[in-house]
Amino acid sequence: MSTEQCSERLMLSKWVSSATAALYQARKEHDLAKASRISGLAELQSALGRARDAERIAIRALDNHTKDHGCRDLP
Repeated sequence: MSTEQCSERLMLSKWVSSATAALYQARKEHDLAKASRISGLAELQSALGRARDAERIAIRALDNHTKDHGCRDLP
């Protein structure tokens, strides 16, 4: 295995990070709306579900790449 950083793994890692941040934001907005009893909660629940799905897909892509390509944690 090469000690060079894998550019595809780096890109996928950034995708996971971005998806996780989006999920955090969606959860925060949903929880705030729920606590405040703000209308539009169904839309926020949908957004939260999409954010969860996006994070799951990003993590799966990174895991699959790591398994297929054999690269490991970045230095």
